[in-house]
Amino acid sequence: GDSLTTDGTWCAETYRRLSATNGNPMGLGLTNIKFVGKKSKNGAGYFGEGGWRWSHYVSEGAKAYRFQVSNVNSLSVGSKYTNNGSTFTIQEINVTNGSGNILCPVSGSNAPLASGTLTLSQGGGDSSISYSSYEIAPTNPLWDATNNKMSFIPYANEYADGRLDVVYVLLGWNDVHREAYPYPTMMADCKTFIDTLHSEFPNAKVKLMGLQVCSINGGMGANYGAGDDYSDTYGTIRRLMKLNLAYKELAESAEYSSFVEYVDIASQFDSEYNMPYAETKVNTRSSLTERRGTNGVHPSNDGYMQIADVVYRNIIANL
Repeated sequence: GDSLTTDGTWCAETYRRLSATNGNPMGLGLTNIKFVGKKSKNGAGYFGEGGWRWSHYVSEGAKAYRFQVSNVNSLSVGSKYTNNGSTFTIQEINVTNGSGNILCPVSGSNAPLASGTLTLSQGGGDSSISYSSYEIAPTNPLWDATNNKMSFIPYANEYADGRLDVVYVLLGWNDVHREAYPYPTMMADCKTFIDTLHSEFPNAKVKLMGLQVCSINGGMGANYGAGDDYSDTYGTIRRLMKLNLAYKELAESAEYSSFVEYVDIASQFDSEYNMPYAETKVNTRSSLTERRGTNGVHPSNDGYMQIADVVYRNIIANL
């Protein structure tokens, strides 16, 4: 997955509902299911990285840095910043009330300084960004460097005892919110991912998870490229529904229907109440407040729990 999976929240909750013997909802106490992956949270293995697209998993990928930033006012996806002789392009923004982190692929051979300032060189946004630290975003774990190709086999051997039965994939947000929607290329990469898995693990099933509708109360503009709270929410919803339809049609096609299933997130997700928000004054002359989204893409914790519930129901239905 991408940033919706990177901290493993929905993965861990799905696993808890299957394997635990307590909690709310009560776990089933199953002992014959393992969640496997390079990362782990509360016993559930998984993998996800913010900003990643299908293309990151079917290619070698590029090195990126996640900067911890503060006191920012305006950031734009695609803007370029320099530090220590290298250029860093903003690929993902996770900032609320001026603090958070940004993910930036690098162009150049020099690593950034341990802390300091990123200086705007191209695009919109703050002329400089202060950061306290950074971490290197990992490269593609599905890339077989020995044979220079994508492969699940080394990954499965290292993290899954050489066995993969079902692979859940939640990808697409880093394409759908872009104005230039690379639909044919993205779907070609999606098929490459699935075809590679099927050729190496013919009995494995693929679950294509759709996207939830973005926040209907705002939050897209402030986090994803605009300088204020406004964005083309209607256009974004149209694109994500088109993507969900493409996933569904692929899963139901004669070529893939025997081992691919579409998992509908949108119909089981509350985009009005389970996205991050803040109570904001309706205008400068009124004491009344309204709910205003602060992030149009990433759910609140309750939203991640809903995604976990969808996957849990899908697993139960199939078993």
